[in-house]
Amino acid sequence: MLAMFDASTRCCNDLKFSDLEISDPGHAIIDKLVSDSKFYRWSGLPDISDDEIDELSSNYIRILRFFNGSDALQVIVYPHKNYEADGISNLKSIANNIIELNVSGIPVRDGELEFIGLCQNLEKLNLSNTGIDDEGVSKLKNLEKLIELKIYNSNITDKTLDQIVEYPQLS
Repeated sequence: MLAMFDASTRCCNDLKFSDLEISDPGHAIIDKLVSDSKFYRWSGLPDISDDEIDELSSNYIRILRFFNGSDALQVIVYPHKNYEADGISNLKSIANNIIELNVSGIPVRDGELEFIGLCQNLEKLNLSNTGIDDEGVSKLKNLEKLIELKIYNSNITDKTLDQIVEYPQLS
């Protein structure tokens, strides 16, 4: 609901966005603000229940909603001595809901990279201290929504840096 001030009557009238003509400058401004917002981008994510989040969470995997009622998720995988790729692979049912994934400190191998490749709505990924190499990073190029990639303390070379420059969404 918008408020519009009418100078002739010196009062505000309620105005709905749907009441604006497409040619109205206010329509374009509001449309731009809404389409750029995270809430709008995340509105089409699959529904996920709190029970499913609780079921998939563990002492080593923390799953958080971005805000109450949101289906957009942040997942943090904590390193531990008995780590196995199965833990992260069990998250396949929520892969499309994961917006941020932090696997810093765990060994990233083919199983983890396969899972990460399923996270098509992933915007932020932390692969620091994971041992990821050039070949592993090359498997991330299909993550079209990725806008932030952290990969310090890794096994990448200048070859990977040249590849990352070609990822338009990261520039």
